[in-house]
Amino acid sequence: MEAQVAPGASPGAVFQKMGLRLRGPRLVPRGTRHLEHLPAAARFRDAVEELGGLFASFGHFLRFRADLLRPDYLATLRHIKFPVPPVPRDDALRILTQSLGPGGRILGSSLEETPLWSTPSRCAWRSSWEGNPVVVQLARPAVTAAEWDRFESGVKRLREPGIAHALTPRVLRQYHAWLRLPDSAARERAYLQTLASFPHHGTMEYPQLLTDLCAGDVTCWDWVDGKPIEDVLDDPVSDAVRKLAEGMLEQMCLVAVVDADCDFSSMVLTPDKRIALRRANRLVPIPPAMARTVLKYVTAVLAGNSQHANRQLVRMALGYSSAAVEAQLHDALSNLEPELKINLRFPPSVGSFESNWRALATVTPERPLYLDCLHRNLLNLGYLDAESAPRGMTPDTVGDAQWPVMGRLLKARMSQFSSRDTLAQWSLGSGLLMLELTRQATRLAEDFRDRDLAYTFAPAHEEDTSDASIRSVRLGIVIVVLLLVFLVCLRFGPALPGPWSGVATFAAVLSAGGLLWVLSRIG
Repeated sequence: MEAQVAPGASPGAVFQKMGLRLRGPRLVPRGTRHLEHLPAAARFRDAVEELGGLFASFGHFLRFRADLLRPDYLATLRHIKFPVPPVPRDDALRILTQSLGPGGRILGSSLEETPLWSTPSRCAWRSSWEGNPVVVQLARPAVTAAEWDRFESGVKRLREPGIAHALTPRVLRQYHAWLRLPDSAARERAYLQTLASFPHHGTMEYPQLLTDLCAGDVTCWDWVDGKPIEDVLDDPVSDAVRKLAEGMLEQMCLVAVVDADCDFSSMVLTPDKRIALRRANRLVPIPPAMARTVLKYVTAVLAGNSQHANRQLVRMALGYSSAAVEAQLHDALSNLEPELKINLRFPPSVGSFESNWRALATVTPERPLYLDCLHRNLLNLGYLDAESAPRGMTPDTVGDAQWPVMGRLLKARMSQFSSRDTLAQWSLGSGLLMLELTRQATRLAEDFRDRDLAYTFAPAHEEDTSDASIRSVRLGIVIVVLLLVFLVCLRFGPALPGPWSGVATFAAVLSAGGLLWVLSRIG
C-alpha cells in the first residue's frame, strides 16, 4: 500500500514519502513503489517542489552549485519549478494608493489583471503612466523567524549522501543571507540608480527607475520590449549565448556586481540586440577592494595562467594573500577528479572555473557569497553554451567574450587619462592586458602546431586561405606593438619631466585608441 501524506504535512513526512534518508524516527512507510525507480536527485527535487516556500527556494539556490553537489543533482535541480501565488490584485491596489497617493490610483486604474511575475520576494504587473507602459512591482514581506526555523529543522533531518555537503551550517547561513538580499526595496532601488548612472553602456541593460513612482514597497520602471532569452537561445542568428557571456563578464569586470539569481526567464533580447533584465532583485556587490582582483582572476583563468589565478582566488576567498593556502589549493587541483558530463561538449574556460571552485571548496569552506555566485553564473552559462552548440562544435563563448569586454574596459578607462595619478593607478592593472595577450598568443601557437595556419605557405590556388592567415598574423603583431607602447607609456610616463610626460600621456591614449579599434574588428 502506497504511503499518503496529507496536505500541510511536516517536511519529514514528505521526505520519507519520497524515499529520502532521514535522521530520527520514521513518520510514514518508507517511500512509494512508483518512486523506487527514480534517482535520489529527482526525489529530492520533487520533495522540495511539493513542500514549496523556503524548501523550493533552497532547491533553486542549489542550482549549478558544483562546489556542493554532483552533476546528477545539478542537472535535475536546474529544472526545478515552484509557482508562487500572486499578491491579490485588490491588495496591490490598496498598497499602491497608500504608498503613492494619487499617482498610485492612476497606476492602479490601468493595472493589468495578470501579473508579469510572482516570485517568493516580488510580484509585478504591467500598467501605464503618461501613455507609456511601465512595470509596477511590490515587495513581499521578509522571511519570518518562524518560517526559517521550520525550514532549518526540517532540512536538517535529511541524511541523503548526495546532498550532505549542501546541508552544513555554513551553506545554510549562506542560503539565509541569499534569501535576505531582496528584503529591502530601498536597497534594490539604490543599486538600480547606481547602475543607471554608469557612464558606459554595455551589453547588459538594467531597469530604468521612475523615481517619482517609487516609495515603500512599490518600485516602478519603464517597460522594455524584447524577446525572452529562453525563446531565442537556440537561434544562431540572435547570438544570444555570446551576448549573455559578454553581459556576465561586464557585470563582474566593469560594473563590479554579481546577479545572485541569474534567472534567464527575467531576461529579454531587445530590438537593438542588448540583454535587458526585466527584474534585478538579488544583486550582490563585489567589494571595492576585490574588484580589481576579480578582473585579474577572470583574465588569468582565460589566459591559462593557473598560478596567478590561484593567487587571486585565494585572495578573494580569504580577503588576503596566503602562500600556504595557495599551496593547498594547488594540491587540491592536482588531486581533483574531473566531473564527467555525458553528451556535453563543455567549454574549456568554464571547466577551469568549475575545477577551481570545487578545489577551493575543499580548502576554504567559508567563502563570500559573491564569489560563489560568480562561479555559479559562469557554470550556468557553460551548460547553456554546451547545450546550444551546433553538432560537432565545441564553442568557448566565455573565452571569446573576453576581447570585446576588454575593449569596453579600455574605453571606460580612457576618460580617466587626464591626470598623472590616474595614469599611475591604471598602470598597476595593465598586466591584465598582457595576460589576455598571452592567451591569444597561445592560441596562435596552437594554430601553428595544429597546422591550421600552415596554408600561409601554400601554393597560389589556396590564396584566399593564405591571405586570411597572413591578416591574422599581422593583426597579432599590431596588437603586440600597440600594447607594448601602451604599457611603457603608462609605466614610465608619469615619472618623466616636463613636456615629455605629456607626450607619453598622448602616446598612451593614442595606443589605447588603436587597441580599441583592433578589438572592435576582432569582436
